[in-house]
Order: sequence, then C-alpha cells, then structure tokens
Amino acid sequence: MKRRVLGFAFCLIVAMGIAPAIAIAAEAPAFSGGTGTADDPYLISTTDDLVALSDFVNEGHAASFDAHSSGYGYFYGYYFEQTADLDFSGKANWIPIGYDSTNDVYFAGTYDGKNHTVSNLASTGRVDSGGRCTGGVFGYLMHGSISNLHVVDAFIDIVGRNYCYVGGISGIAYGGTIENCSTTNSFLSSKRESNNSNCVGGIVGFSAGATVSKCGSVGNTVNATCYGGGLVGELDNDASGESTFTDCFVANCTVVGKSDKGGIGSEVGCFSGIMSNGNLNMENCYVYNSAAKIDPSSASVSISSAGLLTGNNWSHDDILTTNCYYGLVGTSAHAGAAAEKTAQEFSDGTVRGLLGNSFANGDAFPLIASHPADYAKVHAEITRADALDPSFYKDFSAVTSAINGVVAGKLVAEQPIVDGYAFAIESAIDALVYRDADYSKVNAALAKIPADLSTYTEASAKALADAKRAVILGKNITEQAAVDEYANTIERAITALEKKPVTPFPTEPPAQGGNESAEATPSQAPPPNEKDRLARTGDRLGSSASATALAAAVALLIGFAAKNRIDGRTARAASDPKN
Repeated sequence: MKRRVLGFAFCLIVAMGIAPAIAIAAEAPAFSGGTGTADDPYLISTTDDLVALSDFVNEGHAASFDAHSSGYGYFYGYYFEQTADLDFSGKANWIPIGYDSTNDVYFAGTYDGKNHTVSNLASTGRVDSGGRCTGGVFGYLMHGSISNLHVVDAFIDIVGRNYCYVGGISGIAYGGTIENCSTTNSFLSSKRESNNSNCVGGIVGFSAGATVSKCGSVGNTVNATCYGGGLVGELDNDASGESTFTDCFVANCTVVGKSDKGGIGSEVGCFSGIMSNGNLNMENCYVYNSAAKIDPSSASVSISSAGLLTGNNWSHDDILTTNCYYGLVGTSAHAGAAAEKTAQEFSDGTVRGLLGNSFANGDAFPLIASHPADYAKVHAEITRADALDPSFYKDFSAVTSAINGVVAGKLVAEQPIVDGYAFAIESAIDALVYRDADYSKVNAALAKIPADLSTYTEASAKALADAKRAVILGKNITEQAAVDEYANTIERAITALEKKPVTPFPTEPPAQGGNESAEATPSQAPPPNEKDRLARTGDRLGSSASATALAAAVALLIGFAAKNRIDGRTARAASDPKN
C-alpha cells in the first residue's frame, strides 16, 4: 500500500544533479523583515505574512530558492521565524504551505515557530491537478524542518478526488523534521471522493522517513474514512529511511474510522493509523485517555480495525517501543512492548519520572517540558481586570503591578510560575476597595433647607423631614446613583414646601337676619352696611372712652383737694399751743 509522494520529475532532477538557479532574496515577499539567513531569518509576524509564504510557495515562485544548490529548492537552506501568535479567526479558507503533492510543490525551508501559536485556522484545502489534497499549516514538508509551532482550535476538513493527506502541523512529512510542536483542541478530517484512500493524524498525516520529536496531540477529534491516528495517520517508510517518534504523546483524543464505501476498510489507532511499510519506531512516548474506534455505521466494518499504537500492521513489520506507556485507552491491541499505567500514575508524576526530563508533570498527565506554558488562567484574570474601571477604586496600582509582572514565553516546566502570575492578579483584584460615594450634592441640598419650618404646612414639612431621614451614609462609588437620588429627593421636597395660610382678625357675627354666608376676608372691603355698623360702634366706643377719662380726672381733682385739707389741719394742730 505504498503511496508515492515524490514526483518522477523531481527524482530525475536530483538524479541528474541539475539544480535550479539561486533566486535573489529580494524576489521573495518582504514579510515583516529578514533576509532568510540563519542570522537574519524571514520574520512571520502577521497572518498576512503566513498567507504570503503560502502563496509564494504554492504558485511555484520558491522553486529556485535553494541556498545550498542542493536541487531541492523551495526555500531549502532558508530560515523563517514566527514572532507572534497568529489568530486566523474570520480569515478566508487556508491553503496549506506546499499543497501540491502531484507536482512536488512543497516546503523545504527551516521554520521556527518560537513556541507561538496558529489558532482558529479553517481549511478545506485545495485539490491539485492530480486530484490530491493536503491539509495542515503545511501541506507538504520535504527535507525541511518545522519546530516550536503549536496549532490550536483548528478546523481542517479536506476532501480530495485522489489521495488526501491531513495533519495538524503538516499533511505530508517526507524526510523532514518536526520538533517540539503540538496540535490542541482541533478537528481534523480527511476523505476521498472516489474511494477511501486517505490519511489523517494529529501532527502529520503521512510520514515517510520523517523525524518527529517532542510533539503532542491533545484533545483532538480525528476522522478518517481510511487511515487515522492520534499522532500520525499513515507510516510508509521507503528509500527516505524509517520514521522515528521520540518523546511524543497523545492525550484526550478520539480517532474515528468511518467509510461510506465498501471494499476498503478503515484502520485507526490512538497513535498511528496504519503501518503500510516499515517499522513503527517509538521511544519515550505514551498514549493516555484516548480512543480509536470504527463507527458502527461504516460501510466496511468487517474489514476495518482499531488498535492502540497502530490500527493495522499491514506491512507485518515491527512495533518497536522503548520506554513507552499507555493508560485509559480501552484496548491493548497492537501495543508492542508498551506498559500500562493507571490514571493515578499518570497524574502523580510516576510516568513523568519514567519518561525522563523531556517531560514535566501536568495536572492529569505529563507534558513536554519545552512546550509553552498554559497562560489561559493569566489571560482570564487580565480580561477580568480590563473589565474594571480603575477610577472606581481607592488604589488600583496593585492590579496594574501584577499584570505588568507577567513574563510571556514561559515553558511547561515553569508552569507554577505562570500560575503564580494568575494568582497574583486574582488576589489584587479581590483586594480592591471601592472609593466612597460623593455626597456633595446631598450636602448642598441639605444646606438649602429653611431654618424655620414652622411656617410651612405640616404635610410638606414632613415630606422634607422624610427625605432627610432617607439619606444613608457610607455608600461606595457603585451606589452613586442612589446617593444622587437622595439629593434630588431633598431638592424636590424643598421646592414642594407650602406656607401655612394667614389667619384673619376675629370679627363680630353678622347682624340678625343678615347674610351669614358672606364673610369678609383680609383682602376684601366690608360691605356698606358693615361699615355703618363699625362707625356706630366706633362712636359708642369713643363716647365711652371720653366719659371714662372725665371720671378719672374728677377723681384725681377730688383726691388732690382732700389731701390739701388734711395737710392744712395737720399744720394748724402742730402750731396750736394747746397741743
């Protein structure tokens, strides 16, 4: 079941020693900088840069880019460096770099992802002139290398008319190197229209003489109508040598084989789908909490198979495992010499210790120590902090300092440090104290209250008193609206104060037979008959006052005369000798 991916034309060129002319570096896209040398690599800093690389390779312009005149071309001997995480959310259909396996359009350069991610990549690929199709960030890797690249949340669903190759990192790896890479939480699917021949794997779809090391496939769904594996879909070693897998793992993945056509079965495994030619060479690898299964509705269930390290050893070669382990996989078929371990042993560091220093302990299973640390908790706390308004708090500086203290680029081996960043931000947020609410409007309203409320109606004065009593002190800035409403309520109560009515002087009741319903008010003139009555009353009052004054004057005179008489008699008596 050999699959030839190296075109006859290319073989002829290499055999004859004919090498394409070396291209001038200036002809390459500008990217975000660099000249493509080891000391000054091309810089891939944006999604547009990666698209430009794909277009340049796929249009054949890179065929003459051969730094060593090796005959490989396609950026052989050129260097690329990714300088940032690249998010393809909302971007157009991704065409993998080197999509044409029929005409040998591939990537042969050295790509270093610098532990950055390519996320949310969506791709249905592109079918080449021979009906073949590839899927992945890279479609066809030939003698080049890809390192430190991490694919997250990709959706790659490829359908070809001929053979179809899908991998999270690269659809095909022919004599190349894939190191320190991962695919996480992605959907990967490969299907061929005319029959079932296709392959799909978490890292690489088709591997021929490739060297794969320190790679992980985590939380992926891998669907194949023919060959599917958690890490590699099909192993087909030929003159390029045997593929090797060192310090690699598969965890929390599901691999499903389903054929809609009879005659060709589906071969799926937790690590590799099928061994078409050559040995499966594994060292310091493991599979954990993953499943490989054939869909019961598949049209070729009877000739399909599922297994642990491979779904089918079609070539009857050897599964060569050195220091390899598995746990929670539900099968031991095609396990080689791998040893089963418990979930406890995977989580408590036992398996990590057996695997060696290339791994670090994770929450439930070992992780590659040189992979990037998980900053998800840090990002969540920073997002939480960004949603806050610093002006609401008495002192926001601790939060700012905690965020500024985050150092990017830490590795899995340093995960406790990264978790510490998240904890520091979380603690600083939880310790924030709100500023006090501003009561100045309330105080201004209180100052407007009249000093003497006794001249106002009882109801309006009570409403104002109630508004004053409703004020609650000590509220914080988040309750400012309530505090401002206290002021507004007091202001409205002041405006609504109502003066008591003025009470008129008492008057005599109306004369007998008069109009009792008619009452004079302070602002009304008395009726004519009332004026006459008041005049007569005044005359009587005046006569009475005069008589009283006259009587008082007479009395005073009589008293004065009497006093004089007494005083005279007293004086005569005193002078009389008889006394």
